[in-house]
Amino acid sequence: MKRTRFLQRQLWLGMACILMVVCATIASTVMLMMAPFATAITPQMLEKAKTAGHSLNSLLSQAASFNIPFDKLVGVDTLFAEVAKKNPELVKFELSQQGKVLFKHETPYGQRGLQFSELDAVKRGDGGSDSGSHGGSGIDRDIDRDIDKKISVTLPVPGYESVNGMLSISIDPNFIRQLFQEMTLDLIVVVVVTLFISLELLYFMAA
Repeated sequence: MKRTRFLQRQLWLGMACILMVVCATIASTVMLMMAPFATAITPQMLEKAKTAGHSLNSLLSQAASFNIPFDKLVGVDTLFAEVAKKNPELVKFELSQQGKVLFKHETPYGQRGLQFSELDAVKRGDGGSDSGSHGGSGIDRDIDRDIDKKISVTLPVPGYESVNGMLSISIDPNFIRQLFQEMTLDLIVVVVVTLFISLELLYFMAA
């Protein structure tokens, strides 16, 4: 009887140690995976922003075919709002002419941003920069250093090249956090269920 109780105490002690090790491993994995995950998912989000931008440009370019001045476009705010509603991770839309913002739609978020031209979005690891870039470093390093910065793509508007018409779309980095949290939750559930099954087997063997 005493031997059985001793084995049970040792088993519970072993369970506690295993649980602590697993929890520490999960916490370390989550901390180490955040930056690589953001770096890996950001190009896909940029591609989605570019797709939305090309779709908007196809509509905006129709105005150019009717010789409508870029600063006289109508319905732009409504158009931006509709796209933002369908793509909640896209939080800011801007139409600019010669660097001056003419139309803007933005959901509540921080004021600082990190701008990338279309070329930077494609060549994100080369450390290049241009007039649409703030900070002068590659996208990977910028994301690793500050995941909370806003990420944007900037596209020229067809038909308005003579006035340097540009469309900018910004992505909410909290969307990356949300995806990562969902993935982490799935990982925790799988690990915890596996752990409890293993502990039940050990307890059954010790009994």
